[in-house]
Amino acid sequence: MREEPVGSYTRRVMTTLATGLQAAQELLQDDPGLSLDDAVQLGASAELIDSLGKMGNHEGLSALDLSFKWSPAQPSLPAGIANQIVVPQEQLQRVESGRESLRRRPVIEQDEVIGQVVRLERAEGQEAGVAVIDGHLGPHRRRVKMSLTGRDYHLAIRAHEERRSIKATGEVALESRSWWLRGPIEIRLPLESDS
Repeated sequence: MREEPVGSYTRRVMTTLATGLQAAQELLQDDPGLSLDDAVQLGASAELIDSLGKMGNHEGLSALDLSFKWSPAQPSLPAGIANQIVVPQEQLQRVESGRESLRRRPVIEQDEVIGQVVRLERAEGQEAGVAVIDGHLGPHRRRVKMSLTGRDYHLAIRAHEERRSIKATGEVALESRSWWLRGPIEIRLPLESDS
């Protein structure tokens, strides 16, 4: 099995930007040949599409023309990476609908997060508080927030104090650039028998 050359961090970032822009441009077409999931895998996001809209929001602009000049000192690019991405004005008119489609997309089907409690927030005199778990969602490490009360909040405090992992289940959603686990939420300390 032959491994692909990795290249520098900068090359990887720019490659992700290029594939994300290509995917975003495809999503803004009349009849995109790309699913939302595939576009996200390639690096498209609501924020990226929103940025295209802001850059293209100038009177008299007929298209956004984004070009890349790739260093020959780095490993060669994977097939299909463009040197130039052109987003015509008629596609820029679809920015709002493209952005909203990505925001409404159920981002992760996973309903379980296992990780360390890294932050606890609760206003004085309040029963409910927010716990933040640094754990894995799919292949990515994420910080996931959850609103907890009573026994669940105290269990999160205990896990934090003892530096133990906690397992939380619920519905994962991306809201305003933060990952949240929504209810009903169930939490427990792994490897501890339920009482």
